[in-house]
Amino acid sequence: MLQSEQPQFEAPTATEQLLHPDPEALRAVPAALAHRCRALPLRITRDEITVAMANPADVVALDDLRAATGRRVRAVAAAATALQEHLSRHYGPQPTGLHPGARPGTGTERPGATPAAPAAASRQRATPAPLWFGKVKVQDRAVFFSELYTMLNAGVGLFQALDTIGETIRPVRLAELVRRLRDGVRGGKPLSDAMRRYPDVFSTLNCAIFAAGESGGFLAEAVHRCAEYSERESRLQQKIKQETWYPKLVLLAFLFIPTVPTLVLQGVRAWLSQLAGIGLAAVPFVLAAGLLWQALKAAGKSDSTRQTLDSIKLSLPLLGKVSKRLAFARFSRAMSALYTAGLGFVRGVPLAAEATGNEAIADHLRRSVPRIQQGTPLSEVLETSRHVPPMVVQMVRTGEQTGQIDSMLDKVADYFEQEADTAIHQMVVSLTPVCILLLGGLVAVKVVGFYTGLYNFDAVP
Repeated sequence: MLQSEQPQFEAPTATEQLLHPDPEALRAVPAALAHRCRALPLRITRDEITVAMANPADVVALDDLRAATGRRVRAVAAAATALQEHLSRHYGPQPTGLHPGARPGTGTERPGATPAAPAAASRQRATPAPLWFGKVKVQDRAVFFSELYTMLNAGVGLFQALDTIGETIRPVRLAELVRRLRDGVRGGKPLSDAMRRYPDVFSTLNCAIFAAGESGGFLAEAVHRCAEYSERESRLQQKIKQETWYPKLVLLAFLFIPTVPTLVLQGVRAWLSQLAGIGLAAVPFVLAAGLLWQALKAAGKSDSTRQTLDSIKLSLPLLGKVSKRLAFARFSRAMSALYTAGLGFVRGVPLAAEATGNEAIADHLRRSVPRIQQGTPLSEVLETSRHVPPMVVQMVRTGEQTGQIDSMLDKVADYFEQEADTAIHQMVVSLTPVCILLLGGLVAVKVVGFYTGLYNFDAVP
């Protein structure tokens, strides 16, 4: 697969070729994807697949076919009526979710139908359903995905798998969530639609991968990719917690050391009274900090404000380095998962951008989509960004040239996760001496004050 070459299409119709398509070409494209893109595979080689399309210039469809087959796509024009007839003949009846010509997520679906995948440009989420039983952790979500993949891969039906997991999985809040998903599937909804009701648990990325798996007939593989992605996110969070525990401990000690002399000289009762006094005195500051935090959260809902704050974060000496590496590790991992699930760059890049956790970088990636639609290779698009490291560009270019873009993106993610881990460790190592000096200075001041009061040098004749 050479991503640098634009999909080709020809004006002449392919009526004769429609009658005798290559069986191997038909097997290379899932039925749901063929109906969704309105594309009938005709011929296939090691590097190229030829398809008949009613609209050979449909960039999104060509991008999806290229991602699903791993080959260049050469499109030839065909009459819409004849094309639909031959699609039904070779692939069976059209799925009930879409009428002829409908594109998922574009608003052309049959009324009441469920789109197979969200539009890449749309960043709006479904109306969330409240979870009164608490927040679901990333680690818990990874466990759910892993168990669901195991059961689907063993041949268990989706409803039965959700029903079994909902009765056995822990914690209770996750079990309740799985039962709600099961009820949604029982009501006729695709699992991806049921997941979209819980945006605080399932990201847009998760829902897109599930939707692609449902429409392409490889749901188990899609669940497996989400499980791998969530497990890596969980491990990354654990690493950050492990590296930052010492500064947190020093900060806690910094808060309690001033009260130690009272505990030693006057006993526990006086010490508790002092702590109570400090707590009461700190109430206004805590309230002010809480109000400031809520104000920042409210301001953070604005894209422009988030971009400004994240741009400032990227410019900080130590934190900026870590933030950038984590952002591109997440983008690469997410884009690899989406590409493997059959979503091309046109729809995949905006979804993967949401996973970066940095609005400044995500906005730049989203702005690159029109150039990708015009056929510009992803490596060239990334090369023009001041945020993207050269190593990412080179690895993506190598993947485009070798046809292994998903594995190259995984390697990029592995590299940046390791680099982020190293940068976090270096930051903690740099802060440790500073924390020790501050703590030592505070102890020295308290010791000098203690002995000054004990000997009362001013009273000596």
